[in-house]
Amino acid sequence: MAFQGPPGYIAPPTNRYPFKEGAGGNSIWLHMERLADFASRAKVIVELGTGTCCGSTHAFDLGLKVSNAPDSAKGHFAVDIYDELNGEFRPKAPYFHYTQGDSRAVSTLEDVQEAMARHFRIGAGEMFPPVDILYIDTIHEYEFLKAELETWQYLIDPQTLCLFHDTYLGGSYNKMTEAIKEMVAENGPLADTHRYMEISTHCNGLSALRPIGVPLLTGKGL
Repeated sequence: MAFQGPPGYIAPPTNRYPFKEGAGGNSIWLHMERLADFASRAKVIVELGTGTCCGSTHAFDLGLKVSNAPDSAKGHFAVDIYDELNGEFRPKAPYFHYTQGDSRAVSTLEDVQEAMARHFRIGAGEMFPPVDILYIDTIHEYEFLKAELETWQYLIDPQTLCLFHDTYLGGSYNKMTEAIKEMVAENGPLADTHRYMEISTHCNGLSALRPIGVPLLTGKGL
């Protein structure tokens, strides 16, 4: 039986990635190719909010597979509150790691850092590889996102591209986006390294904190 998506659903438009049937089937399908493009020029991705794995998780998985980086340099570290992930879409790559936990909690950040240390065999006092992409798509409320950013800002390198889904939720500007903009406002923690950019208002919106003066991770641009 063919996949029956929500009203307006279309399969992710692409001629470069083998998206599975039903990919992006909640509200993110029009962003899938772009997310895969970002991942195709990345090594390390931290993703908060996997959902059923058919959206950003699937796109990042396919993009990382075609990245020119060796597999030993790649890392896809995903976080969600679920005990188990959707087996159909869960990435099978050896560099994919899943952490179950509250994305606001410092303990969850510490669990991810431990997974990174094990994966990259990082010893005490050694530097972690920079995170190329930090993606957040969890609870779409201002206070929740603000708490997440306070926790995860310590993984944001001057070259990290931060991406946020649902910034235009249900066709209207989502007030949670103010938490993103505060990061780059005057005296904000990323004011000197990043700028806010709205990428799209379609499919509930996609926005970014874009590194200043750093080429984007996609040849197509934002």
